[in-house]
Amino acid sequence: MAPSLPLRPGPRLGCLALLVVTLGGCSGGGLGVDPLSDIANIGAKNPLIPNQVAGGDPDDPALRRGTDREAGTDPVTAAEAEALRRERMQQAATLWANAERTQDPEDAADLYAEIAEEYPEYARAAEARYRAGVQAYRRRAWYESFDQLRSYMQVAPVNPHLKDIERMIFEGGRRLLAENREGTFSMFKSDEGATTMLSYVAQAFPAGLYADDALYVLGRHYQGEREPDTAALTYRQLIISYPDSEWVYMTRLALGDTYLERDQGEPYHAGFVDRDPRERLPSAEAAPFAGPVKSGPELALEQFEAFLDAVRMDPRRRVEYAQHVTYAEGRARQIRQALAAKERRTAAFYRSNGDGNAARVYEEAAQRWLAGRTDAPTVVVPGGPMAEPPPLPGSGAGWPTAPVDTTAPSSVPYEPAPADMGPVPPTGMPDPDIDPTTGLPWGVAPHGTPAPTTAPYVVPYEVPAPAPPGR
Repeated sequence: MAPSLPLRPGPRLGCLALLVVTLGGCSGGGLGVDPLSDIANIGAKNPLIPNQVAGGDPDDPALRRGTDREAGTDPVTAAEAEALRRERMQQAATLWANAERTQDPEDAADLYAEIAEEYPEYARAAEARYRAGVQAYRRRAWYESFDQLRSYMQVAPVNPHLKDIERMIFEGGRRLLAENREGTFSMFKSDEGATTMLSYVAQAFPAGLYADDALYVLGRHYQGEREPDTAALTYRQLIISYPDSEWVYMTRLALGDTYLERDQGEPYHAGFVDRDPRERLPSAEAAPFAGPVKSGPELALEQFEAFLDAVRMDPRRRVEYAQHVTYAEGRARQIRQALAAKERRTAAFYRSNGDGNAARVYEEAAQRWLAGRTDAPTVVVPGGPMAEPPPLPGSGAGWPTAPVDTTAPSSVPYEPAPADMGPVPPTGMPDPDIDPTTGLPWGVAPHGTPAPTTAPYVVPYEVPAPAPPGR
């Protein structure tokens, strides 16, 4: 036998490879067609045949049912959806019953919040959000309560709980401010949440019971934080928006002191425009028309004298604000003397330069300040050159010291005025902040009765004292 020749690369091997590739491509039953392509294309539309589904009969009930399911008209799918809806409603109703049954405010708040968040289609979802806010308030989670109540107001702005919502948000904001002042780490606590709550009361309930209270508490807060500009605008908003509020009397005293705190001394007196807080800050072109430019002491004097005028018109107010009248009179007298001293120094300067007419004008202005009215008759003191008066006190140089007895119980000029906060009755659960024997907050006594001395939580507001005889 002749030996076989080894295969060598060449035309024969190339033809053999081409034949193998060709036979492999035809093994699928078609020219280059994947045998799984028909399966993969089932349900895909054939662009050559309208209303035709590739790989099946267009009238096939199974295909029609798939189209109906996509459109949501399949009777089987509708029944399933109805069953799912009923199941969800039953779950929400169970959560509601559990929330009503529990005696733990935290658990109740969590259950109500779960209803509002997870079952928004439930008929009581909005009410659940309100009750979540109530339960958070009862466990003194003030900002969490506000967050739930604000969300409830967004979905139900007209509801039967407006009065309770306003009071809870106001009380929560006020108490959150007080709690932020307690403890060793109080300096690290932020008051942003509390101020947001109080501002919301003034904005969302402008005709409510606590809008003016919220503005007053905000003003006191900003004044205590050494933000006199913001405090002044807040106080002015209260006076302008609520001229008949009981807080107007204390607000005028606080605003007067705020203007004095904002004062930076005699060289900077002509720097303030007492703008309206309801308007935006005017542009540079409109600033000259925004109002008269007055010094801080002048603006403060207006507020102290407005307080005195309002109190003197009402005999009851004269008795109620007796200590405050003494304070306002001392402040007004101090400011008049300081402004008169400033005018006298200016008069002495012009006299030393030989300008007698200018000196006389400033002397007359000084006399008007001392007379207590800027339009009072001029009384010029005759004689030689006037002695140099003491300098006008600036910020921290004399204004904070008021000519009033600091040992008196009412020496603080603008402590919160009496106000009956009343109970909160949003649900049937007992309120830990309410004394069940009186129906009033702990520490608040009915008229003519002493306040309880063993209250677990003392509310710093008091019920107004009865009017004096003869009123």
